[in-house]
This record gives sequence, structure tokens and C-alpha cells, in this order.
Amino acid sequence: MSFERRVISTIWDRLQTYVSDNLALQDIDLGEKEVGDEFEKLVQSWISPIVHTLRLTYSMKKGLSGTKHQFDLIAAIPEDAKVGNGLLFECKTLWLRNLLEKKKLSGNDVNSLLLSKDPLMTFLVKSYDTFPEEFFGTMTLEKVYPVVVSTKPLSRDAFKFALVYGLTVLQPSKESLMSFLKKASEHLAIEIGEDFTSEISERGSYHPPHHVLQNKLEILADKLSSFDRKEPFDLYRVKARKDELAQFSRQLVKKAGTWPQRSKADMGIYESIIYERYLDHAREVGALEYEFVHKYDFKI
Repeated sequence: MSFERRVISTIWDRLQTYVSDNLALQDIDLGEKEVGDEFEKLVQSWISPIVHTLRLTYSMKKGLSGTKHQFDLIAAIPEDAKVGNGLLFECKTLWLRNLLEKKKLSGNDVNSLLLSKDPLMTFLVKSYDTFPEEFFGTMTLEKVYPVVVSTKPLSRDAFKFALVYGLTVLQPSKESLMSFLKKASEHLAIEIGEDFTSEISERGSYHPPHHVLQNKLEILADKLSSFDRKEPFDLYRVKARKDELAQFSRQLVKKAGTWPQRSKADMGIYESIIYERYLDHAREVGALEYEFVHKYDFKI
């Protein structure tokens, strides 16, 4: 497994556990900035055992426009990993005090729990503005890949935007979010309306990044390879999907400071095509995982 995929898959797993089990226990006395700082430190603690990570919260970088920008974390990937030499992180988290003031969540409150594409655009714009000057030591943004870690699920428009611009997003799965809402209801005495649950299920994206899908296929292939009594076509199906997903993933990867060279008219069509292709891969990986876990009785 590549360093990049190992880092992304690790954060994905840790994020699901955190949202499901711990997010509802957030200290409601903390201010919004304090909550954000604590979340940045937590994300850094998830990555540090794998790869060297630096917090950049209090470092300002002057961009080409003259504007000073602030970034959260950067992870230094070893040179021999061949994926550039860093992952640039933007951390976004839910501030629970906002929910406490509402007492009851209805369908009209869904936007407060979804991450729109505006913060993603801001992240990419400031990365683009800083490119290609030196960012930290010998690390330059032309060799750094942008990643967003969010305890809020993305809206569908935001997820499409992330796909088109090669932005890796780690967000709660639907299962993790529903577990959080249940705990928040109990711990904070917030009433969750049925219309809220329905609306947020419909309007959120909840998808894992392609790195996580690739990792699942790799595990499936290894599991099937170790089974003597397997049907050869089953392993072929997994490997074929793995190759197709790898090719698709190469189209998505973009470095910080780079934009797709397409007209605005073409972008909408391209966005829809990329999104549908991603959904096809996500559905097929899920179907293969479900089929073979039950057929061969192993766990992923």
C-alpha cells in the first residue's frame, strides 16, 4: 500500500470512529476556534505515527496576490513514495454549541450540518495563490496534494466539486453520522425530527475517497488469492475493477495550485460524467465486498 493511500485510509477509519463515538461528547464550553484547534491536533495525532506531520495553524504564507494565507497541517511523504512529497490538510469540524441553541433539528436545519463547496473553493484558491513559491523548507505546493478532513458530510454539489478539482475529502459515512445524531440527541437533549433525518440522508454525499475504495479492492484480492477453494472468475472480477479504478483515480489526482483546463461550459458536463463514473465504482466495490464476504465468510 502506498504512503498516500495508507495515510488517507487510516484517517478515514479514525474519522468514522470519532464521529460515531466521540463527536457528541465535544466540550460545549469551548469556542468555535478552540474546537477547530482541538480537531486539528486530533487529526495530526492520527497521521503522526505513519508520517511526519506539522501543524501550520499559526504560520501565514504570503501568496502571489499579496494576500496572507493560513493552512492547517502538512504531511511530509518520503521521497521514494513517488506521490509528490506532501499532503496539505484543511480541517473542518462541527461546533455543537450551534445545535444546542436549536433544541430541535428540522429539515430547515440541514445546511448547518453539511459542508458546502465554498470552503473547498477557498482552500483551493489559497493553495493556488501560494503556488509555486516555497511552502515549507524544500517542500513546494507544486508537489503537495490537497486534502480536506471534515466531521460534516459534504453536500452533493461540494462532493462533485471535489472530484472535478482533484480534492481528496474525508467525511463521515452515513452510518457514522446517524450514530452521532443518536448520541447527540441523548447527550445534549436535542430532538432530531424525522424530516431532518430524511433531508440530511438525501442531500449529503457520505462517500469515501477513491483511496479507500482501492484499499478495499486490494484487501479483497489478497483474501481471495489466499483461498484455495475459490472460483477463478471471482478474483478476475476484483482485479479488473481494481485496474479500472486505478486508471480513474489517476485522472482525479491534481496537485495544489493546478486547475482543470476546461471552459465553464464544459465543466458542468465533465462534472456529471466524473460523478457518475465515481458512483459506478463505489457501488461495484460495495457489491463485490458484500458478495465475497458472505460467499467466502471472511471480514474486510
